[in-house]
Amino acid sequence: MTDKKIKTAKKISMTKFEFKNGVYEGEAVENVPNGKGKMTWEDGKFYEGNFLNGSFHGYGKFVVKDLGCFEGIWVNHSFVKGKACYHFACSGCEMDAIYEGRFKEFFLVGYGKITRANGEIYEGRAGCSQKNKRNF
Repeated sequence: MTDKKIKTAKKISMTKFEFKNGVYEGEAVENVPNGKGKMTWEDGKFYEGNFLNGSFHGYGKFVVKDLGCFEGIWVNHSFVKGKACYHFACSGCEMDAIYEGRFKEFFLVGYGKITRANGEIYEGRAGCSQKNKRNF
């Protein structure tokens, strides 16, 4: 007989608890968000979707008042792919638009599609850096 340690699965429970500036409701393991849940902050923003060890991870939707929403795939708290209803500021103008494509830390990267509120569509490479705040 071998002397192997057997890990026991941690129990997932439905819970509701307060954290700094907000509330979490959903599945948790030892009071850490794991599984499906909703995190709501006092300022009105919220994330609803999958969590892994307390981070947004998997499919979810993050809504930020006066900025927009990000819905798609999250990896370790970073939005990597999906759709965004976003209030853009680009090249000195402002516009409301929906962006579908890839993101890296909330910035547009690579190929994507932007549909503006007035119906105009842009498809192609998009890029934005923290330095210049430009999207196209």
